[in-house]
Amino acid sequence: MKIYIQKILNSLGLDYQVKRDSIIIKNFIGSLFLKGAGIFISLLVIPLTIDYISTYEYGVWLTVYSIMNWLMYFDGGLGSGLRNHFTESLSKNNTLDAKFYVSTSYICLSLITLLLIPLFYLINSFLNWNDILNVDLGYDLDFTIFLIFIFFCFQFVLRLIDFILIGDQKPYKSDLINFISNFLSLFAFIGFSSFFNPSLLIVACFFFLQPY
Repeated sequence: MKIYIQKILNSLGLDYQVKRDSIIIKNFIGSLFLKGAGIFISLLVIPLTIDYISTYEYGVWLTVYSIMNWLMYFDGGLGSGLRNHFTESLSKNNTLDAKFYVSTSYICLSLITLLLIPLFYLINSFLNWNDILNVDLGYDLDFTIFLIFIFFCFQFVLRLIDFILIGDQKPYKSDLINFISNFLSLFAFIGFSSFFNPSLLIVACFFFLQPY
């Protein structure tokens, strides 16, 4: 009976639609739950961070974090291009092209990262971030900003997995990886903050040393 019904669905072209609707519902429910859990963790992080560093330093951190997040969009369109071509290749069952696009994107972004780090190090030596951000922390931000930039560059490459999973119609897996990494990082931050003196660098490690 089941085989007979399957043949009818195939003849009417409905089998693909049923599978597609099932994937959409699965992604929607999974992403909704995981994003909600991620927001809950983010709400827990805010008071923990403020308790660890001063309110003033937290404001400085939000400024730096916003700048780095803004820079995350400047990937030259490689992320979006990868997602589109990856999806197209999978729809044609062309796994060879799909692998080519993935490897090429990783290589290109890795090379860009390797060029950006020494370039930023050179530029950073002429900058005074305390003056640029108009802050008085009692210590120079230059080294901290440089390390944060290195973390940002690693994220720049690792976040390509987001585009790959979305291109494969599995965005809930991307949200799952984010949730697990955020959950583990939360406990890591609690542990680190118990043994180390208040520092923006520790906060930066918590936020940026995650898969993406």
